[in-house]
Amino acid sequence: MRGWFFLRSRVFSVNLKLMACLIVSNGHGEDSIALHIIKAIQKRDPSMQVQAFPLVGEGRCFKAHNIDVVGHNPIFPSGGFIRSLSVLLADLKAGLWGHIRRQRKQIKDLAVRAEFVFAVGDVFCLMMARKTGVPVYFLPTAKSSTFMPHSVLERFFIRRWAVHSFPRDQLTTDHFLKYHLPASFFGNPMMDRLRTDRRVLSLAAQEKMIAILPGSRQESFENLVYILRCCECLHKTSESLRFVCAYVKGLDLAAVADRVGASLHLVNDEDYRLTYPQEGLEIRFTTDFLACINQAHMCIGLAGTANEQALYLGKPVLCFEGFGPQSTLQRFREQQRLMGDGLHICEIREYSHIVQKVLHCLQVPKKSLPADQSAAEEIVGYTS
Repeated sequence: MRGWFFLRSRVFSVNLKLMACLIVSNGHGEDSIALHIIKAIQKRDPSMQVQAFPLVGEGRCFKAHNIDVVGHNPIFPSGGFIRSLSVLLADLKAGLWGHIRRQRKQIKDLAVRAEFVFAVGDVFCLMMARKTGVPVYFLPTAKSSTFMPHSVLERFFIRRWAVHSFPRDQLTTDHFLKYHLPASFFGNPMMDRLRTDRRVLSLAAQEKMIAILPGSRQESFENLVYILRCCECLHKTSESLRFVCAYVKGLDLAAVADRVGASLHLVNDEDYRLTYPQEGLEIRFTTDFLACINQAHMCIGLAGTANEQALYLGKPVLCFEGFGPQSTLQRFREQQRLMGDGLHICEIREYSHIVQKVLHCLQVPKKSLPADQSAAEEIVGYTS
């Protein structure tokens, strides 16, 4: 069954409702990927009604683009990133099981009004979208055969629950096909339309800009505080370095400023600057992530999706162990296997080591930019 044509004929034959699509995603990065899918759907058929159901977080990127967001998610100890039994038990104690049951019921109720579903995330996300009576298309963003192949059990569930999958890379797609899982690779929607000419700062010829990517989950606060301490050390080494942090709305910048002993000033509606008057250091904060990573000469990144997008653009990214489950050394080693040696890991989280690594990264030759891609449009086109 090739999706869209079948679905249209079904709608017209029973004359029930307008075409509708439900998007289920489970993570900030996954929400961003899902947004590309939604835009591609709307471009192809502006009459399509789309609802987004983020399994974690508030779905801010959907709301920012006037996408109907359904569901409410409390913050659990894991921040939605479970990789150990102890973290799972902490979430269960905080009411995770009851929350999952409520989400599952909501998704089934919403799917009654939908013609098809996209599940963007891991197999848990697919499980939540399963058996809704409509075709489910799966974008398995969380795993790659490069660093963490899907298990036998996961492949069993994917075969049962997804009519077609669109893995994040060719190797994973080949493995899906090897095990007779319907799959196609059109590129990773995470990397769609990343290039921009927008600028955050005006740089002098000798100045170099370092982007700060602290992540989007609960640990981003502590990650950012530590990175800012690193920036203070770097500023003492070279005053020609400029710093810009790409932050997610909801991060308490006033609390960050208080923690590091700096002053916070509003630049415009969403941009701020953090100043250290005695040191003569200023750090800009922006929500324009694409402008930030495109203009940067390198990044200090303790993020997931953001790191990978910067690496795709050829920017060296330095990481070290952060302060939560998404920014472990194991996580970054997996990221390095997936994205290559553009990701530089500082094994010792100590200011002097990080400073030396940053100075080394700034000397890495500039890579050529990749061509813009439109994987989301190809994926939606395939389901048409």
